[in-house]
Amino acid sequence: MGQWDVVICAIKESDVVLEVIDARVASETRSSKVEELILRLGKKLVVVINKSDLVPKEFDERIRKEIMKEYDVVSVSTKARKGTGFLKGAINKYKPHTVCVVGYPNVGKSSLINMLSHSSGARTSPVPGYTKGVQWIRFSKKIKLLDTPGVLPAEEKLSVFRSSIRPEKLKVAQVVAQELLLKIKDAEGNNVADVYKLPLDDVEEYLSLVAHKRNYLMKGGVDVERAARQVILDWNSGKLTAWWV
Repeated sequence: MGQWDVVICAIKESDVVLEVIDARVASETRSSKVEELILRLGKKLVVVINKSDLVPKEFDERIRKEIMKEYDVVSVSTKARKGTGFLKGAINKYKPHTVCVVGYPNVGKSSLINMLSHSSGARTSPVPGYTKGVQWIRFSKKIKLLDTPGVLPAEEKLSVFRSSIRPEKLKVAQVVAQELLLKIKDAEGNNVADVYKLPLDDVEEYLSLVAHKRNYLMKGGVDVERAARQVILDWNSGKLTAWWV
C-alpha cells in the first residue's frame, strides 16, 4: 500500500480530520484534493493553522476569517504550546471516537499530536518525510488520534513548501532554494538578511554569497549546494520566515 493509500484509509476510519497547514504559507500548504475527499466521505474537517507564532496576530486572523467561510479553523503554535484548549474544543464538539491528522510534510502534524496527547508518542523531526506510516496515539479515554505520513497527491504541484524530499538528498537543492528565495524576497516579514547577514538583491547570486559568508568551501570554489540545503533547512525549522496568503 502506497503512502497516499494509507492517508485515504486513515481518513475513512476517522470521524474528524485535522488538516494541518503552515501559517506562513497557508494557501501553499492546503490540499484541495484532501479537503474534497474528506467532505465526499462525510467526515468533519477542522483546519489547524500551525506555526502561528511565526506570523503577526493580524495576519493569522486574516487567514482564519478566510478559511472559516468554509470550515472550522483553529490557530495553534506547537512550539509555544498555544491553542490547545481551542483545538480540543473544536474536536470535542463532534464527539468523535477517532481523529485523523493529515497535512503536507513539515507542517507539524506529529508535534500537534504530541501537544494534544501531552506526550512524545508521535515521533517528530524538522526534516520532511519523517513519519513513515500511520501511528495511533491516545488522545483521551474515548478518542484515538491517527498520525499519517506527509504526502503529496500526485496531481498537486511539487514545491519547496510541499516537498517530502530531505534537503540532503536533493540532487538540485539550488533550484528548490532559489524557488523559496524568489517567493519570500518580496513577502511580508522577510528575515533573510537578518539570518544570513546579507541583503537579498539577486536571487541567482545569493546562494554563492551565503556559501562564501559561511565559509562553505569545496574544491574549486564555494559549496553552493550546501548553502542551498541550509536555506531549505532554515525554512523548515522556522528560523527563516516570511508570510503571504
